[in-house]
Amino acid sequence: MRQWFWYKKSGAISPHIHHSGGWDPGVDFNDAQSANPTVQYLRTQIMANADFAGFIAHDCECDASEISCECPHDTLSQNIVVNGQYATKPWFDAVFNGAVVAPTKKIMAGRHKFDLPPGTIVSFALATAQGSPPISDGTVVIVESSHAGSFTEMLADSPVTLTFNGGRTNAVDLHVPTKGLCGWIGCNPVNDGAAQRRGIVVRGWA
Repeated sequence: MRQWFWYKKSGAISPHIHHSGGWDPGVDFNDAQSANPTVQYLRTQIMANADFAGFIAHDCECDASEISCECPHDTLSQNIVVNGQYATKPWFDAVFNGAVVAPTKKIMAGRHKFDLPPGTIVSFALATAQGSPPISDGTVVIVESSHAGSFTEMLADSPVTLTFNGGRTNAVDLHVPTKGLCGWIGCNPVNDGAAQRRGIVVRGWA
């Protein structure tokens, strides 16, 4: 199915015109003369945004009937637009106690689960992933934690700021949940085009 997005001058992609079932093949948001009234209405609304740069399509492999298709989300989270074309954003890995750790499970694109010794305190940082384009020095990532269950907050001060320098960020202490409980860490670059967002689930599990 075909999805349409609009993108900003920074290259960041907006989900505003994402359609859950995809758009008809004949729809073209770049067509100023489109006979589709919905397209004309949305074009008028979106192009009035001072940050508007252009429209771009993406053909997802999902069938239009697939309610849980992750393709639109992945397209938004993993890409920016450069010169009218998709370009992959840099991405980062989680670093625990100074070492890049492979996730226990990849829940979906941009969301990974890690099993760590329950009730312990570990250092937590981010590092440019192998195979990723470089992440520029000075790139700032806001990290927030939340949890389900009753245990010490994973980050003593949430949100915290991590800043890239030489491919890695500064480190902060992270309190791993007690056995069987999970906590959530959201890692959101201040500049959406600087790197992909990352969601991390930490489970206390020996």
